Amino acid sequence: MKYRATVSDEKQMLALGSCLGRGLTPGNIVYLEGDLGSGKTTFARGVLEGLDCPDWIVSPTYTLVEEYQVPLCKVYHLDLYRLGDPEEVEGMGIRDWQDGQSILLIEWPENGFGKLPHPQWRVQINCPKFGRAVLLEGPHTVDALEAFVSS
Repeated sequence: MKYRATVSDEKQMLALGSCLGRGLTPGNIVYLEGDLGSGKTTFARGVLEGLDCPDWIVSPTYTLVEEYQVPLCKVYHLDLYRLGDPEEVEGMGIRDWQDGQSILLIEWPENGFGKLPHPQWRVQINCPKFGRAVLLEGPHTVDALEAFVSS
């Protein structure tokens, strides 16, 4: 399924992420792609809000990974921007998180090329002159996304 949305501000990006979050299930892997500053972390915060994350959500830019316990499962939010080599993904413990019981949100997946599991969802964020153009591709319909893109 493909969804296209244009968002004009942080509030809308959070809302769009929340819509996807409500449609995710344990075992889902989400690639977040886009230029530096495009809104990937903001989108991930929205996903976590949609999963009813009770914690303060922070960027994993310096820690590389943040772990959250949501009612449904554990969520691992990875930021691979600072990786120098895809081999470094192995040392992060990513295989341990592919247990079918967790959700992985992966920013900068291209930096882990060849070492990452295949995603169920890809979110591509582009920055045209006005707003953000977001393309979401996944295996099934998500009612909340349908409602967001048609409004």
